[in-house]
Amino acid sequence: MRAFTVQSNCDTKVVEGMFVSQEKYPHIAVGGGGHGKSAWIPVGKDDFPNTDRERVVRCFPHYAKNTGNLMLIGERKRSAKQAMVLLKVRGGRRGSTYIRTEDGDVLNQIGEKVRRSYGIQLLAAGHDTEGEEGLTGGPHHQALLVLEEGACVCVERLGHIPEGPIKFWVRWLPDQGGLLTGNLADIFPDNYNSGYDK
Repeated sequence: MRAFTVQSNCDTKVVEGMFVSQEKYPHIAVGGGGHGKSAWIPVGKDDFPNTDRERVVRCFPHYAKNTGNLMLIGERKRSAKQAMVLLKVRGGRRGSTYIRTEDGDVLNQIGEKVRRSYGIQLLAAGHDTEGEEGLTGGPHHQALLVLEEGACVCVERLGHIPEGPIKFWVRWLPDQGGLLTGNLADIFPDNYNSGYDK
């Protein structure tokens, strides 16, 4: 499946692929910084060509049989039905970031069965904190997700942001532009319900 990173400090942007940290061992970091909580997801070093050692653009989640630990391996059969998405979005100064379902539930506070009913698989969760010492602001929730075709999540950025609190949506539509971000009118252009918050 294709891999993407959605990141934001000021402007939200989608980057193809996920950055591989080489500290201690090749891994994708979810969260961390200051007094944050991080999860390191190992990247199978023999599964990716040299060009992908710094950035993984296609991968597949694999759970080891003996330990059940998650690692990312090379994709053997190309699939467009799912996408792996790393959400690394920060809130404003002294603020927070929350990742939610369509109905507003915080993603890491509901069970896997409920998440899967939305077409979302949560592979790893963590959070970042603000400031060098991590003593102000946060948590800025981060997540590594697998989105089924048509699935979406809401990212809410709070804190001191010039334009005020921001809520935007991320949706996987492989046949209609790939990974879309924006308000509900942007990601549901055909059947936008004006009763929803933008």
